[in-house]
Amino acid sequence: MALQANFWQDHFVLHLTPQERYFYLYLLTCSKTTECGIYELPMQLAAIEIGYNRDVVENLLERFVTYGKVLYDKTTKELYLVDWVCYNPVTNANMEKYVLQELQRVKNKEFVYTYLYDCLEEELSIPLLLKHFGIHSEEACEISQEAVSAGTRLSDFYEQHFGILSPHIKEELASWTESFAEELVLKALQIAQENGEMTLAYVKEILRDWYEKGYTTLSEVEEAEVTF
Repeated sequence: MALQANFWQDHFVLHLTPQERYFYLYLLTCSKTTECGIYELPMQLAAIEIGYNRDVVENLLERFVTYGKVLYDKTTKELYLVDWVCYNPVTNANMEKYVLQELQRVKNKEFVYTYLYDCLEEELSIPLLLKHFGIHSEEACEISQEAVSAGTRLSDFYEQHFGILSPHIKEELASWTESFAEELVLKALQIAQENGEMTLAYVKEILRDWYEKGYTTLSEVEEAEVTF
């Protein structure tokens, strides 16, 4: 993967520690990377290539899973780089054929379909992939429409204060609004931004706390803040 210059100005990257930044660069550019962003990465290999012991590598990987930037399957040792499609879209038929060959070798099929849905949310043309994996045009259209309609205010706020809005993060924001009012999700994002904790995990903790306390409206949250 050729890194774009704006990588260094990405809000998420700016808030990483030097060690995390180095590890993220490794995940994006290591010898195992593929056109589809799904690849097998044994922990021992990663430790050797970047010069860290295995415990440090596993800890760093777990952080990026928590940050919502990586999906990892401990059984197959495969990972999926969540923002990959944003930076490496399928742009032509030859590339699509090559990606198909890679996806056929992926053991974790959930990663395969996550990749396909991410492509659809980015409105990429992937007819060969859709046909091979049995996704009908009607379903593809429905996914694209959902992506367009999911929480414009939330998306705008996230991009302005948190960083690049990946397909995975769009899906997370949309899923939260199924359980919470959009204004509550926006409030949680604002609190995370004010506290300097711009991660999905932190926002989830805020929403979980409100759920456990039975808060369902913005006024209830604001009243509780005043009382506290």
